[in-house]
Amino acid sequence: MANNYPQFAAEMTVLSTENLKKPSFTLLPRRRLLRPFISIISSSNSNDTHKGDNQKYYTFGDQCLVPIEANFFTNIHSCIYVQLHTKSLLGRRVQLGCCRIPAADIGAIPVGSLQHLSYKVLGKDKSQGHGIVNLKLKLDNYGSKVHSCQEVIGLPIQMLPPGDYSDFDKTVR
Repeated sequence: MANNYPQFAAEMTVLSTENLKKPSFTLLPRRRLLRPFISIISSSNSNDTHKGDNQKYYTFGDQCLVPIEANFFTNIHSCIYVQLHTKSLLGRRVQLGCCRIPAADIGAIPVGSLQHLSYKVLGKDKSQGHGIVNLKLKLDNYGSKVHSCQEVIGLPIQMLPPGDYSDFDKTVR
């Protein structure tokens, strides 16, 4: 498979956050309920659809499939960014922070198994922020699922006599 085609898919679900710091609004008190949502960016995707106006946002419990290219695990700087946002009173998106999931953490997970991971949230300026993100991650093969029933070629053990076989399917089943 070529290096620019996805070979794996990371199935991510953000479960919860802990100790997130609310953004400070100078005119209003901090009594607002914090309703965070997330966006996910993969650093190895050359045609990244999760940036700019096409960016997708997920709430907690939503399942996100991130395609992973073959060269993702060979580059030590490859990672998946999980950005946390909330909405201000004016309806604008405010970034609370982000966390970085390195390729080594994803590659250590066996294909098909489910892992629960926790990461420290970094501030907007990439300094150490407040809070923890809890997520579950499952690494799958990209493409079609492997079926347990496969086509087998065999030899007949009995020759049927010539005749009408219109009801043959009914008797075999």
